[in-house]
Amino acid sequence: AEENRDLTAPRTHRPLPDTPNVWNRFERIEASVPDRIAVEFANERLTYAELGSAVRQLARSIDGAGCGPLVPLLCRRDANAVVGLLGILAAGRCFLPVDLSQPRQRIDSLLQDCASDHVVDASSQPVLRASGVAPGPPCPLTVGACYVLYTSGSTGRPNGVVVGHESVLNLLTELEQRAAIDGGRCSWWTNVGFDVAMYEVLSALLFGRTLCIPDDAVRNSPPDLFAWLCRKNIDSAYLPPFLLRDFHDIVARSQECGLQRLLVGVEPISQWLLTSISTVLPRLTIINGYGPTEATICATLMTIDRTDDS
Repeated sequence: AEENRDLTAPRTHRPLPDTPNVWNRFERIEASVPDRIAVEFANERLTYAELGSAVRQLARSIDGAGCGPLVPLLCRRDANAVVGLLGILAAGRCFLPVDLSQPRQRIDSLLQDCASDHVVDASSQPVLRASGVAPGPPCPLTVGACYVLYTSGSTGRPNGVVVGHESVLNLLTELEQRAAIDGGRCSWWTNVGFDVAMYEVLSALLFGRTLCIPDDAVRNSPPDLFAWLCRKNIDSAYLPPFLLRDFHDIVARSQECGLQRLLVGVEPISQWLLTSISTVLPRLTIINGYGPTEATICATLMTIDRTDDS
């Protein structure tokens, strides 16, 4: 009964974002903080102005080649990927992130299925090149969309999911309203083909923050990752379920971490564990999100109540 009351209770209306386009939103941020660091990866740092310049150069190449509405982006979790995805959006196209760490068979399958004549290769400096596959008729749903992600195919053939700009901005607005942060540094942990990566990247760059990217050695070592989060003064992060117990044990011992917002989810997580982390770090707001790719990263969100010890 209590659950039913929660589901049927009146909801406060929250208007959709006033700028229903990710690239337009980025341009506004770039104009307001051009000298702020937008991306940090290894020894590389790009200001918003430098990032915007690289993005526009790539966008001109895409426009000049007359690319269709969907442009695959061959990339890894690094600064080149950021230039690539924004460059495709700046050219008015929709991007399909193709993680280069995947098996070659999966990469070839995605490129064949989307049948785009060009790709942006961001394995190093992002460049536009021929895809090497026979082009097919464009999917009308991708016209004016933000990105396409393919499902894992665990239940059969992978399916491409088209996500619009309004959906992305609406989710980011909701998360900001639930847990606004007064800091300006966000981390990027997930692989580029996972939809949470869209949250990690855009929750930084569409709000004038710095996107900090750990290298793989740090990312795959819980002690090193948590030391990196502290050393880099990260304010907002996503952590996968399998890291949360280690995170709890480390912060319980040190009680030192400047995180203000933590997104978790994907699979069931102990309420006790999340409440305990939240209690140890009183400045931290934890949001537990769940949803399929089709629902734009999260279909449900729950802000953890640190007073709930159930």
